[in-house]
Amino acid sequence: MEPSIPQQYKRYVSEFITADLIPDTKDSYVVIPETRPFYVKQFKNATTIFWWLSVDFFKIQCDPKYKFENQGIPQAIKALMLQTKKRAFASIKKAPIHLYQSEYARQYAISHGIAPSALIKLSDYVNDDYRTGIDYLSFSNRRQNVLYNPKKGRRYTEQLIKLAPNLHWIPLQGYSNQQLVSLMKESMLYIDFGFHPGKDRLPREAAACGTCVITGKQGAAAFENDYPIPEWASINQADVSPIEVVQTIQYVLNNYEQLIEEFSPYRSMIKGEKEVFKADLQTFVHSINGLEKNADVQ
Repeated sequence: MEPSIPQQYKRYVSEFITADLIPDTKDSYVVIPETRPFYVKQFKNATTIFWWLSVDFFKIQCDPKYKFENQGIPQAIKALMLQTKKRAFASIKKAPIHLYQSEYARQYAISHGIAPSALIKLSDYVNDDYRTGIDYLSFSNRRQNVLYNPKKGRRYTEQLIKLAPNLHWIPLQGYSNQQLVSLMKESMLYIDFGFHPGKDRLPREAAACGTCVITGKQGAAAFENDYPIPEWASINQADVSPIEVVQTIQYVLNNYEQLIEEFSPYRSMIKGEKEVFKADLQTFVHSINGLEKNADVQ
C-alpha cells in the first residue's frame, strides 16, 4: 500500500517524502520521534533532532520490563539479550538536540544521561475544534456523563463501572471530532486511569470543553506542570480504593458547578498552548542557528 496522509492531518500537511528519500547532507535537519531511536544512526551527515513525545512508547520499544508487560516474555528476553535499551540510548545521544513534550519526558531523558543543555521544550496543542470558545463555555445544564477512554486503564475502569453501574459511563470511541466536542460540552466528567506517555490529548480536549478531569498518577499525570489539576483529582490508585474513587466521581457529579472552577488553571494552560508552541518553535529555530554558527567556526 502506498503511504498517504490521513484525512484528519491534511489540514496540517500537504506533502511528504518517505524516510529513505531524506537527503543525508550537512544542510539537512531530521526530526526523529521517540518510537524510532535507531533512525539517528542512519544519518551520518544530517543533523538529527530527537523528539520525546511519548516516553512510554519509547519504553515499549526498548525496555525489557515494558516489553514484558506489553508484548510478553519472548520479546522481553530478546530485548534483554540484545541490550536494546542501552543501544537505543547510545544511538539517541548522538543527536545534539532533544525536544520534549512534557516535564515527564524531560526528567526521564535527564535521568538517562541526556544533558539538560541539549533539551528544548516543544510541546503541542489540541485541535482548534476543542479550543474554540473556551472562554464562553456553559457550566450549567450539563449531563452527569462520565466519559472515559476504553483503550487505556480498561481493567481498572471496568472495576469502577461494576461498583457504580447506575452512573452514565460513556466510552469515547467511534466519534468524529465534532461529535466529541458536542459530547464533551454537555458532560460533567472525564476520567483516565491509564498510562500517560506525555501530555495526553483526550484529557486536554475534555477539559477545554468544560469537563472536570480525574486521572491516576501514571507517567505525565504525576507531574503538576503537565496536569495542573486539583490535588484531589489526581489519584494514586495504590493508596485509594476503587470504592473511594467511585465516591469521588459521585461527589464531582453532584457538585460540578462548584468544582469546575478549580480546573481554570488547566483550561488556561490549554488555551495558551498554541501560542506557547509558536514561542517554543522560535527557541528551537534559534538553537538550530546556533548549531550552524558553531559548525562554521569549527
